[in-house]
Amino acid sequence: MNESQKSKGPMVAIIIVAVIVVVLAILTPIILRNMETKNRQEDVKTAKEIADTITKSALNKQGDVVVGTPVEATPDTVPNMTSQPFAKGNAVGKDEPFIYYYVKQGNSCAIYVGDDRTFNLNNETQAQQYVNK
Repeated sequence: MNESQKSKGPMVAIIIVAVIVVVLAILTPIILRNMETKNRQEDVKTAKEIADTITKSALNKQGDVVVGTPVEATPDTVPNMTSQPFAKGNAVGKDEPFIYYYVKQGNSCAIYVGDDRTFNLNNETQAQQYVNK
């Protein structure tokens, strides 16, 4: 092996490392964005489950569904809930509790993340805005 071939070895290694760094720099934001979207979709799914449980319980007069007041969704306030869910997405606040607001007239239930009332996750349009934020 001559001198010029020996000096190309480290150069090739540096180029390979540089290519890997560039690929990671491009893929990391995409992967993180997809993970966040998945977390927000899970939040919407959880919110819909809470809303369904609350409205069914109110219709069947099971449990004490609080009417007209924001209530934190916990095993004590939502019938058949075994553990308290917390938001997974960062759109409003990660690890915030879900808050429900049940209205007897029309048997409707709004679900929010924490104290933020920007997105009713039981409303299709607002839920989609939450996922896409």
